[in-house]
Amino acid sequence: PKDLADFIISLKFSGEATNSLQSNLLEFILSRHDVKEYNLILGTEQGIEMLEKELSDSSLKDLGFNYSTVRAVISALEIFKNRLVQKYKLIDNSSSFNESTLELLWKNKGLLIVDFSADGSPGVDIATKQLIVSYIARSLLNYLTKAKYSGNQKLIGFVIEEAQNYIPSNDYPVNASITKDILVTLATQGRKFGLSLFLVSQRPAFVDKYVLSMLNTFFFHRIYHEDLRYVMSASGGLPESLAKAIPSLDTGYVVVNGLMSALKVSALVRIPWDPKLGSYAGSLERVDRVLLED
Repeated sequence: PKDLADFIISLKFSGEATNSLQSNLLEFILSRHDVKEYNLILGTEQGIEMLEKELSDSSLKDLGFNYSTVRAVISALEIFKNRLVQKYKLIDNSSSFNESTLELLWKNKGLLIVDFSADGSPGVDIATKQLIVSYIARSLLNYLTKAKYSGNQKLIGFVIEEAQNYIPSNDYPVNASITKDILVTLATQGRKFGLSLFLVSQRPAFVDKYVLSMLNTFFFHRIYHEDLRYVMSASGGLPESLAKAIPSLDTGYVVVNGLMSALKVSALVRIPWDPKLGSYAGSLERVDRVLLED
């Protein structure tokens, strides 16, 4: 309830820090419902209207919530309804992404891509993307935790592009309260339950340093000097010769550092060129179709 409340209120403030009193009130209202009802409550106009009626209950005043706070929360729910329920139709009361989805992916050794690019998700704001990432992260952790304690441990990889938008450092001007806590949990606890976390960023200096320090392998392509200093501080360093090479690496080269290195030392690796993949910069192409070509 808390994460949902913070997210809904943050929409009203365009992703900036939320009003804690408003978040507390909405969290209180949501906590009176079973989490299994949330898709129905927040995914339909009727459900949101029901929440608004509950917010109009005069007894809330006795709990310390005044009229202006109630009106502000109702306003936030209206923004949520207009943007996510009506415009994007993001919330589906069928709860289509759930444990069954993850089970199907596991059994089929599948790959699920959530496309947040300008082409795949035009106009979707960062707060909405954070909600989706948070939901997927929590679903993965719950699914893998159940699997382990039932004696059927599974292994799943979770890759997050533009990681600075979901687990930012203090220097990056993005409010990511809805994703940061769960991603810190995945970075510190996920491997015990079979989850591998992959963070991808062109500006690693804007990714939380504590989380970077929890990663056991780094793949460095060409990055800025300031990013390199930041990552080296978090990762434990690199040989000087390799560190100097990173800001000017050519396309197709990567420095591998960490436990996944087969050499057990940091190494400069040349990635073999596969002509089947070609170069599709600036265009759209399905990778699976390219790989199936003769």
